[in-house]
Amino acid sequence: MFLLICLKIKNLQYNLRGCKMKKNFQILESIENRILCALILIAIIPLVVSFIINNFIVSQSILSLEKQKLHFLSNQANTIIEEKVNELGTIAKDYSVWDDAYEKLEANDFQWFKENFSDWIPSNFDLDLSVVINNNKQIIDEFGLKNKDISQLLKVESISNMLKTPFDVGKSGYPRGILTYNGEPYLFYASPIMKSYYKGEQKGLLILGKKISPSYIESLGMRLEQEIFMTFGDKVISSDTLSRDITDYIKTSDNESDSDDIKFFNNELIGSINIDNIPNTSRAKLSVIMKRDTFISTKKRLNLTSCAVMWLVSIFILAAILILRKYTTKPLKNFEDQISEMSHNNLISYVTTEGPREIEKLTEAFNKMVNKLNEQTIENETLKSEIQYDKLRGEFLANISHEFKTPLNVIFSALQLTELYVKNDPENKLSQNISKNIFVMRQNCYRLLRMVNNLIDLTKIGSNTYFLHLANYEIISLIEDITLSVSDYIKSKDIFVGFDTDIEEKVIACDPDQIERIILNLLSNAIKFTEPGGEIWVTVQDKEESILISVKDNGLGIPEDHLELIFERFRQVDSSLTRNREGSGIGLSLVKSLVEMHKGTIKVKSEYGKGSEFIIELPARIIPKTDVNEDKNNFTGHNKVERINIEFSDIYSH
Repeated sequence: MFLLICLKIKNLQYNLRGCKMKKNFQILESIENRILCALILIAIIPLVVSFIINNFIVSQSILSLEKQKLHFLSNQANTIIEEKVNELGTIAKDYSVWDDAYEKLEANDFQWFKENFSDWIPSNFDLDLSVVINNNKQIIDEFGLKNKDISQLLKVESISNMLKTPFDVGKSGYPRGILTYNGEPYLFYASPIMKSYYKGEQKGLLILGKKISPSYIESLGMRLEQEIFMTFGDKVISSDTLSRDITDYIKTSDNESDSDDIKFFNNELIGSINIDNIPNTSRAKLSVIMKRDTFISTKKRLNLTSCAVMWLVSIFILAAILILRKYTTKPLKNFEDQISEMSHNNLISYVTTEGPREIEKLTEAFNKMVNKLNEQTIENETLKSEIQYDKLRGEFLANISHEFKTPLNVIFSALQLTELYVKNDPENKLSQNISKNIFVMRQNCYRLLRMVNNLIDLTKIGSNTYFLHLANYEIISLIEDITLSVSDYIKSKDIFVGFDTDIEEKVIACDPDQIERIILNLLSNAIKFTEPGGEIWVTVQDKEESILISVKDNGLGIPEDHLELIFERFRQVDSSLTRNREGSGIGLSLVKSLVEMHKGTIKVKSEYGKGSEFIIELPARIIPKTDVNEDKNNFTGHNKVERINIEFSDIYSH
């Protein structure tokens, strides 16, 4: 309601169908409306939370006081009942030690007991039960017994025991508490009939009782100024004025609990307490009903106070909205208009507006952003030009590499034909010189072809147009064949090449052509930097989830400060270390790219003067048959000689 009143102040009219605001603003699209809603929420939410918390705290405090009072009243009612039992005990003790009673009981003088006990004690002390029994459990005198039946009285264990065992002053206890007679509960007290000061033997027993009737419960409630009822087993004893609803609730609720408890019923509290301070009352429970007038009146006052505070806060919010509109909304509208004008023109101009410090800071931040956007626009244009240049450069390298490769193939073919003619005339000295020159020319053609191939492939990899042809291939035999195939090519170098593995077979997804290219490249480098008499070992280790391929030599080695540079494109080790060992500096970069395209890694370990070890780790994954390229799955290595000649061209170029 309050929100609608505030919105009417702003003349923000909207229809129910489209919820469109006047001047094409929707209800929460305006900063002013958002701040308005925020102010309302900021004010109302703490108020509501405070109201709930205070209401809860006050309610709990009042409830705690009510419970304390209820416990006090329950204990007080329990004490009154205990006093009544003690009053019965005082009367019973006074008359049970009367010497005349002892003598008349011994003589079985029924008439004397009727005149002095049953006709006199109940009427003078407002009792409902008076019984005199001898040790043989015979009724000498009674008042209140039905058909002179004492069997129900003898069911009380303490009464029965007193008739069986002689009473010992100071040791024996007096039977007392609550008993049931003819379905009605009675407060009772029993005392042995003996001579004065409890001398001589016990002749009988005097039992006095007061019936717990609705009238007695009502009189008890009047003393405490509260409604009281008692439960004894399944029986409920209450005054006639007790509400029928409460009576039904008492009968249906759990009144057999052994512990004290408090129950709520409408606007009333019901506190129950076990009567356990006198014997023979284990089934009795006393309950006090207390109306919650204090709680209700306090809660009403709290609600009225909260309403008054909410109205005061509402007036404060209304005043804040009017001030906000004057000092905040107008600069924001000016700021909005200038931004709208800039969006239709360009970002060259800047916003100028006056207002509160926050608006000025917002304007300053916005102008900085505009300046940054202008700078970024220029940078983006420059970056776009550079990207276009890189693209053109890549295309140029690809084209020039292709154009360079074509005449090389022609030259290479002519050299092969010439070499064929020379072989047909081996005795000619001229043919021998020609053969030597042809060999040199062919190896350099291989070198050029290798460089062109690497340039083309690096260009494709850089432009994401180079693709592997994966197949599930037995990698162990593949690497072993590649390793052993180069042994004939390096006999003249006096270098040993060996192969070792800890597993006979391992099928993984790979491109066998590119695996061969990787291994040949690493072997070529190892041979190039290994002196005659050296050794090169290619080993394969199974790591379950992956395999490790190692190419290790005991050659020249690589300085530690060059280890992180050897995989960079066009990067070579210091020329002083690679004298007479030529190379383009792109082979290891290509190897690293091919390994990473297999989802693997490559690293190098080296100690200068002791050799190097290149370690490749490839994942042992299998691809579905549907993803296998059938053309590449038939790898036979028929171009292996050609590949070895190309990769080893640097070794035999001189």
